[in-house]
Amino acid sequence: MLLEEVLLVFVDADTLSYLALENFIGIALVEEYCKMKAAKKAAWRHPAFNYRFDAIVYCVTSALGFAAIENVFYCVEEGFGLVASRALLSVPSHAIDGLIMGYYFGLAKEAELAGDRRRRKRFMRLSVLMPMLTHGFYDFTLSLDADWILLLFFVFVIALDIWAYKFVKKQAREDRMLVE
Repeated sequence: MLLEEVLLVFVDADTLSYLALENFIGIALVEEYCKMKAAKKAAWRHPAFNYRFDAIVYCVTSALGFAAIENVFYCVEEGFGLVASRALLSVPSHAIDGLIMGYYFGLAKEAELAGDRRRRKRFMRLSVLMPMLTHGFYDFTLSLDADWILLLFFVFVIALDIWAYKFVKKQAREDRMLVE
């Protein structure tokens, strides 16, 4: 809410620019950063974090935990009518954002173990920025009021679901131990 007030200083609330900034920065960036910090706090130094795919598991878990908490708040505010659509769309979307985050999170851990601080920092940034893009696009398209945008939204969701299914299988198949 504070970030929304800051955005209003620079951009009028009834503009497309404001809507884009609100969805990509005010919502997606903040949420993805919080999810990454939770995963990092819980897992980064844990001895069980010894495979690249572990990062995906930790980040998806963080994302689903966030989605669960968010869903409780939505149910309290909006009632249970929203539950079905959130279960079918929002929860898988959070999981896919966690998958994307986990991929870069694992690369960051691998870079740290190799002693490459520059690559570690870059991959940590990407672990937030890449899911922010998918999350922001998801939210932004739902915020627009046009039938063709809704069609674009569903095409995006289906394409992302198919990509995620293939990507997680590939990452599991190519998983390898992280070595120092």
